[in-house]
Parts: sequence; structure tokens; C-alpha cells
Amino acid sequence: MNDVTYDEDRVKGPESIERTLNLSGEVIATAYIDPTRPDGTLAWPLASGLHLTDVLHAFTSDFFRDRAAPLAGTTFDYWIGDSYFAQELGEQLSLDSAVRTMTDSAHQAGQVPQLADLSDGSITLELIFDAKKPNPVRAALALSEIDLTALANFFTRFHINARVRDDRKIADFAFCENVSHSSTRQGLGFLRPLSVLEKKDDDLYRQSGWD
Repeated sequence: MNDVTYDEDRVKGPESIERTLNLSGEVIATAYIDPTRPDGTLAWPLASGLHLTDVLHAFTSDFFRDRAAPLAGTTFDYWIGDSYFAQELGEQLSLDSAVRTMTDSAHQAGQVPQLADLSDGSITLELIFDAKKPNPVRAALALSEIDLTALANFFTRFHINARVRDDRKIADFAFCENVSHSSTRQGLGFLRPLSVLEKKDDDLYRQSGWD
């Protein structure tokens, strides 16, 4: 993993650390971190032609997988032109229905959505859309702690870089401090000092090849 590196700059403002994650010299993600809280935002480019519902369902599957009611207390917000819309998801409103409502509103306005957020209050997924098509082109996660399994899954799944999509070890190495509970080998710690929840998943680590 010698070609996985990061650069860091100190900037003014609440998120006072800006880091860029590099793979063979190409920037594959950017992080903005407030070390005093700590919390931060991780952003990366998405592959072209993605459907919004596919990305949203993958996010809920990865990050809300252990919940009895995954969408309870979750909000879906979006911007179309200068108009802002917010919907609360749950038993009365499914994620697919909320997306259809957004699509209908955009069609009536003769515009494509600019931005959509899915949040449960502790983690927020923000998606930026293509200027001419209703396809997300960039993802950002606002979070204060890291579920390593969920983050590596989701980051890898739709990334614009084919090597990132094909090689799960890149995400595992970039985001964790200790790459496995049974190894002293260190990860890159790209999001430090955010807390990393490295839940032991034997299949995950066997597939990643760290043990």
C-alpha cells in the first residue's frame, strides 16, 4: 500500500484540517476535520450514470444494517433550484416514495435536483448531482465516528476510480489505524482523530488479506 498516501493542510474555520487521500498520485477523497470535537466530512467522486435509489439503499444497508427499523427518525432533504424540501422517513413514507416525490417535483420545476441529504442525526450522506442529469456525481459523509466495515463498503462500492472499486484493501488501509485486531500492522489513519469502530469481521479480514 505504498501508493496510498495523504496530504494535509491547516485551514481557518471550524474544520481546521483538510486532507487529500491519494492513490498513485490521484486524489480519491478529501476530508475536512475538526480535531477539537472531533467530527468531520469525507467527500469523494462517484462513478458516472448512477441511480440515486441505488446509492441511498446501499448507504442504509451499510450503515443502518443492525437496526430493527432502519429508517425510523431519518430525514430526506433536497434542493431543487432555490426551493428546499424535507421529508421524514419511516413507516408512513418509504425511501423509494420520497425519491419519487423529489423526481416529480424536479420534473414539474423543469430542473434537476442540486443536492440531497439522508440523515439520522448522527451521520449524514450528502449527494451532489450532475448539472444536467438526475445522477449523483459526488458523495460526502458527515460523521463523528467511523464504522470501518460500513465506511469501507460504501466508499468502495460506487467510487469513480476502478481500482478503488475492485480492491477493498485500499479503503481498509486508508481509514483504519490498526488494520486488524490480530496484527500490529498500521493503517494510514486518514480520518484521525475520529474514533474508528473496528468491529471484528472474520470474512471481511480474510477477504481483505490482512490476517
